[in-house]
Amino acid sequence: YVYLVDGLKSATGLRELKLCICLPSFSGNGPLPHTSVSLPALECFTLSDTPERCNNLMKDIKLPPTLHHVDVTCADPGAPDSQRLPEGFPLSLFSAFSHGDDVPRTLTHLSIIISTSDPRDTKLNISSWRGGSDIVSSDRSCQVQLLWQPASSADVGTILRRACFALRPVEITDLIVQVPSGDFTVPGDWITAFKNARRVERVTASGNAAEALCGALALPVKWPDEPPFLFPRLQSLCLSDVYFNISLAGGHRLHQLFAHALSMRRGTMRVPKELKLTDCVLRREWVDWWLFCVGDDSKDWNVKTWTNISN
Repeated sequence: YVYLVDGLKSATGLRELKLCICLPSFSGNGPLPHTSVSLPALECFTLSDTPERCNNLMKDIKLPPTLHHVDVTCADPGAPDSQRLPEGFPLSLFSAFSHGDDVPRTLTHLSIIISTSDPRDTKLNISSWRGGSDIVSSDRSCQVQLLWQPASSADVGTILRRACFALRPVEITDLIVQVPSGDFTVPGDWITAFKNARRVERVTASGNAAEALCGALALPVKWPDEPPFLFPRLQSLCLSDVYFNISLAGGHRLHQLFAHALSMRRGTMRVPKELKLTDCVLRREWVDWWLFCVGDDSKDWNVKTWTNISN
């Protein structure tokens, strides 16, 4: 392992690095001698090995701001049930989203998608870009993928919150969040992850994450010169698979919290110009109350396209 690290130290012009099931185990006595490996020209980094070996290398390697793709798979082919990340697994892989010294890149679009390929594995895919409506048509981009076996849904939430903290999404204007049930389901998670994302204008979310977002929009968030709520510049909100009849902490129904959030925004002229609801549990009386709360500010909402409205 020491020889590998020493070799990487001399490869300062390296642009692409792939290490797949090839990392040596440390065989020396005592603790692993960690050091800092800087690869200033690196653009693409792929790592696949056991969680322990990935953990060792990620503690040593310093990812540069030139990076635009990171793919880390923590898997042990010989022991499929031992893919859990070691305690304190370094999230330095998310440093690719900054210029160093915690200075964020000027990337404007952020997509956070968590998916499960089988009952054990979980994949976290975070993409960020600027220019163009998607990452393919962008002029600058960065993508990070992490595949691992979480110990529990709480483990997924912890990784996600730490990743969002590392991202520091202060420049983001467009946000997509898609996570499975059980993760990112508390309104406070949205506040913690995006309390500094004051420039967000368009948000798309689904399922439990979208339900938590509706609750978060009704919570107070202090800004020095903006209205006191999350995403003060929000112009478009697209939600799907939301059960507005559920109760969140405190016993408030979600449709009531959403009405409160809309009322706060009307009072400061910040009602979203677009509200799109797809495959949500809705009642006509709730929709009518929302429309009353925002008045003429809902004139551009295409309520006829909202699905599953019952009487």
